[in-house]
Amino acid sequence: MTPAGCGSSVGVEIPRNIGDLTAALQRLSEGVEVLLCEQFVQGVELTAGVLERADGSVEALPVVEIAPKNAAFFDFKAKYDSGATDEIVPARISAEATARVQAIGLAAHRALGCRGVSRTDVILAAGDQPFVLETNTLPGLTPASLLPKAAAHAGLDYAHLLARIVANALR
Repeated sequence: MTPAGCGSSVGVEIPRNIGDLTAALQRLSEGVEVLLCEQFVQGVELTAGVLERADGSVEALPVVEIAPKNAAFFDFKAKYDSGATDEIVPARISAEATARVQAIGLAAHRALGCRGVSRTDVILAAGDQPFVLETNTLPGLTPASLLPKAAAHAGLDYAHLLARIVANALR
């Protein structure tokens, strides 16, 4: 559960019982009009980047597995503390699950009317059942960010990735 307008997992908590839930609702609702509450899904966290080509078609980038080292989930600290998370490209999932997660990224990109680039975050639960968390229409673009790591694994270095994104924006 999280304050709805934050991002970067700010304020995200995973209550384990009704007491924790009640306390979290009280704490997080102070000064906030909307809280987002979702069912917890246990599984492997993945992200599926999508990049537009010069002709307007889109391609799925390699899937990245997000594996926090000392956190229960990919929280703010796991996202931004250097070395706190292993970001594994390609993800350690089956070829079938990889294709399914990439297809979800492409479908989300198209359904939302995204242009240029997007990144869809997915939890792959037991039985390779994917659950979409969100689609980032403005994903991080530092050299250490998830999308540039996926692009690099696909053979697109950082400078060329940025050039491609800019060229597509100007089209």
